[in-house]
Amino acid sequence: MKLGFIGLGRMGGNMVQRLLRARHEVVVYDLDSSAVKAVVSRGAKEAKSIDDLVASLVPTRIIWVMCLQELQLLKRSSVFRRR
Repeated sequence: MKLGFIGLGRMGGNMVQRLLRARHEVVVYDLDSSAVKAVVSRGAKEAKSIDDLVASLVPTRIIWVMCLQELQLLKRSSVFRRR
């Protein structure tokens, strides 16, 4: 399964690592570049923005949001704009 993951704090980072061990493909985004690097070094794919993360997934998209700060960014991204 391929999914997106936003928010790589202690809980989010550990969840991504478990998903990677189970051989899922995970695209990640976080405001903290060191958190991103930590999971990318284990096989996750880095998204440069939330829009980039969404674009890297095919519909039907699965995205986990683990942080309210990133949720606010998600709401302002083009993902929620009417097409």
